[in-house]
Amino acid sequence: MTEETETQSAPPTRRVSSTVAMNRFIWGMLKPFLLVVGGAVLLLFLLRQAGV
Repeated sequence: MTEETETQSAPPTRRVSSTVAMNRFIWGMLKPFLLVVGGAVLLLFLLRQAGV
């Protein structure tokens, strides 16, 4: 009975923890990507302004 109750009460907490972990993982992966993209856009913008 204890195992059944544990498995029944586990899914929601696991889902929350997994979603939080996924959000952290996605944010950790996106942060450097966004920084690189932002830097590239800034460089292109500055180069265009300097060229013009």
